[in-house]
Amino acid sequence: MWVAYFAAILGDRLGPDPDNVTVPTITTLADILSTLFVVLVARLMVS
Repeated sequence: MWVAYFAAILGDRLGPDPDNVTVPTITTLADILSTLFVVLVARLMVS
């Protein structure tokens, strides 16, 4: 959540529209992290 907070602040200071830059960036990071977490849990359950 802190990553989203700082990404939103950085995006606001740089000036682009948050709907076009910040929100997709935060969503992509969340998707990557959640996928890695699911893979890690699956590997732990199989081992």
